[in-house]
Amino acid sequence: MKKILALGIAVMLLLVPLTGCDEDDFLINPTNNPVANSQEIDNLLAVTESNISFTAADVEKIDVFTGAVPAQAVKKTVTNEADIAKIITALNALTIEREATDDDMLAGGIGTTFHFYLSNEGSYTIRNHGNLLHTADGQFVVKGTSLNTDDFWKSLTYDEISVTQNDLPVIK
Repeated sequence: MKKILALGIAVMLLLVPLTGCDEDDFLINPTNNPVANSQEIDNLLAVTESNISFTAADVEKIDVFTGAVPAQAVKKTVTNEADIAKIITALNALTIEREATDDDMLAGGIGTTFHFYLSNEGSYTIRNHGNLLHTADGQFVVKGTSLNTDDFWKSLTYDEISVTQNDLPVIK
């Protein structure tokens, strides 16, 4: 895991000049955020280690899902490496503020869910819903602005396909 994380960080640092942002804007750095105790720091660091620790070259495709309700979900399958890199960059630009509580949970909608198919036959799913980020490590509040999901969705110039609620990826 440490090798994958180191490789992911190295690649992200190489991509920083291409994105027009500096390193602090590009990487999730939870230790810059106020936290109550060392347990919260450990939890946030766990998210950083498991969050998008691979590069666009490691991804075969991404299924991106959105919809007002699960029964009306749609998906686009992203295959272009530049578009995959754009998604990884956007997700890594989000800054985790803290773990989400029940009071933070949003009702309705599915947000935008990204299901990565990796070339090593693995997969990874992450969801951005309002100011929440949901990963296999839990749900977290995003500091500041989250993705502008409407504009982000429109920028992906792929066919939009209706899917059933059963087709939506489950974050485990």
